[in-house]
Amino acid sequence: HSLWQNQYETSDGSVGAVSTATLGDAVFVAGYLCRPSGMCELLVLAYDANTGAMRWQDHYDAGFATVPVGMATGFGRVFVVGSAQATPGVGGYFVRGYSARTGQLEWWDQSDQLSPALGVAAGGGKLFIGGFADPLQENPGVLLRAYRAR
Repeated sequence: HSLWQNQYETSDGSVGAVSTATLGDAVFVAGYLCRPSGMCELLVLAYDANTGAMRWQDHYDAGFATVPVGMATGFGRVFVVGSAQATPGVGGYFVRGYSARTGQLEWWDQSDQLSPALGVAAGGGKLFIGGFADPLQENPGVLLRAYRAR
């Protein structure tokens, strides 16, 4: 009972989807575009949930590898978190908040702290991201960071 299908393709490299979220009459996909050079960038796509028509898209490249791991919606925004490496082997996390309607980047944070963000949730006027405190340790611990999302 399929309603519609939309396939995003490019000749610039390989693409893949990691996370999907909805807000109102929109559906969002966070994924990546990996170029033949091995460098990967974040890809965020927004579609009309009723027709499948693309509304907007954004690409973000932190340097070497920018890969999403999670997505959440709330407060009229779509939030994407993931791993950002400026150079091979040196990285941290990123969080980006877009206007769900226009795709305009409204706020962001990025850290070279070694831990990538592994999960995201929005509620109560806040955005929460979680991950490992130090993934190189035998017991990496848990890191939870809260942001004012409005």
